[in-house]
Amino acid sequence: MSSETDSSWQTVYHSRRRSQDLATIVIRPSGIPLAKSKPTKLMQALAAATRLTPSEIIDSILQPRPQQILIAVKTFRPSAQQKLLAIRSFLLASTEVPVTTYEAAPTDSCRGVIHGVPAGTSPHELLSHLISTGAPIIKARMIDSTETALITFERSFVPHYVLYYQTEYRCHPERPKAQFCQRCHKIGHRKDVCTLPPSTELCQTCSQDFRPAKSMTATPPAATAKALIPAPAQSAPRKRTPRSPTTADSLPAKQTTNHLLLRKHRTITVPDPGLVTAIPAPRSQSTINDKI
Repeated sequence: MSSETDSSWQTVYHSRRRSQDLATIVIRPSGIPLAKSKPTKLMQALAAATRLTPSEIIDSILQPRPQQILIAVKTFRPSAQQKLLAIRSFLLASTEVPVTTYEAAPTDSCRGVIHGVPAGTSPHELLSHLISTGAPIIKARMIDSTETALITFERSFVPHYVLYYQTEYRCHPERPKAQFCQRCHKIGHRKDVCTLPPSTELCQTCSQDFRPAKSMTATPPAATAKALIPAPAQSAPRKRTPRSPTTADSLPAKQTTNHLLLRKHRTITVPDPGLVTAIPAPRSQSTINDKI
């Protein structure tokens, strides 16, 4: 039997993956319900559309988010990141699905907002004229059609002020609100990415579908829905009886003792101011009968 030596063992070292190399690519498909699609089918469709290599597939993680109607793909490979950002559509169950892609902000970043920027300003113009001291700017864009610009900083804090066209703007931390869809009345996504057809009309009270193609009664749907909802029972307010301030419960402990002593030994004052005599109070008939 041969003895084991150090030369018979071989240690394999793996390169450690840095968190700075991890990137999240967000893919927003349109026209398909992600809740009904299997994640394995989505991964196969994306790999076929982007032509990812087996090593790139191993270094990628797919995270479907049906509530937000998006697909998040995390990968360490720069080549896979470029392929995923360049995709414009993929084939799923013999259906061409158009998509929009963008790279999410890194985990060690933060976002702030400034107000008063002209609406419709392009991201290139924002990045060209924004100056921040202490926190480098990664990207910037306008929020919809408002005059508010969203700025992503590289550090974990938002600077108090930034310069835009050499004008000082107060920068506030972003406080994102919950997204609400005006079409399906669900929280988590916006109307522009909703999977329901544009002709869908849901009642704001009962969320029933009232499309123009359906036969509708003479009563408006909203009024019908409100009539079906029972009204809350309205009971008359209870009448509160005021308590007597002379009861023992409404007086403090020390004041209650003094009050009882005064009732036991109360005095009767004679009207004549010259003759004031303290006469003990007459005892009740029940007390006299008890003694007899």
